[in-house]
Amino acid sequence: MHPDLTALAEGAPYPATLVVKAPGMANPWVSALAPAQRRSVPASTFKLASTLASLEAGLVANADTVLPWDGVRRDREEINGPLPLREAFHRSALPHYQALVARLGPSAMAAFLARVGYGNGRSDDTVEFWLRGPLAISPLEQVAFLEALSLGALPADPEAQEKLWTLMEKAPLGGRPWRGKTGWSRPPGGPDVGWFVGALDAPEGRCFVALRLEGSHPPAATFLPQREALAQAALARIPGCGG
Repeated sequence: MHPDLTALAEGAPYPATLVVKAPGMANPWVSALAPAQRRSVPASTFKLASTLASLEAGLVANADTVLPWDGVRRDREEINGPLPLREAFHRSALPHYQALVARLGPSAMAAFLARVGYGNGRSDDTVEFWLRGPLAISPLEQVAFLEALSLGALPADPEAQEKLWTLMEKAPLGGRPWRGKTGWSRPPGGPDVGWFVGALDAPEGRCFVALRLEGSHPPAATFLPQREALAQAALARIPGCGG
């Protein structure tokens, strides 16, 4: 445990779990061990795994591959239309990714999850298993998956891993390369689960972070911005990452 992460989690507006891996560390820092080990649905952070699987299978060639739109207008106007993979990823365009997972098929997805060791590896023949279960992953597993991806060390196609790593790039943080993905889901029985998983380039290497927020039907206006903000605050408190 790291006291600064514990204090940050305890001061968060919703129950929070934080994990940070700094350069040269054998093991990550956590805000509390038991929550960091507990699995929850990955929500849209699963786009890391589903994008990698789709790249490896040749369903998409690169970040510029356009994902078709099903023609159904939704409340989020920014996803109403065909989208390049890069935009679908960062906008969390659920219907575009559900269609992609359906194209891959349940057998191929199950085999991929088992091979790369993603969380509990459990999927089904729906396109909601990462939102409602049975798929689940812990904050510690999120960081381990992200670190392996950054090294091209997952048991998956190396070129696909490199393409995904590039695809994850966001606006620089403090002038340094910053990558990540958000997630939010309302699984049956609750609570809501919000995620941010990311990686920040630091002078001595890369820092990895996973943030999970949980709340009972929290308002989006306060819940959603807290995810990346708390992840960045966690990095700022860890020596070698910003602290």
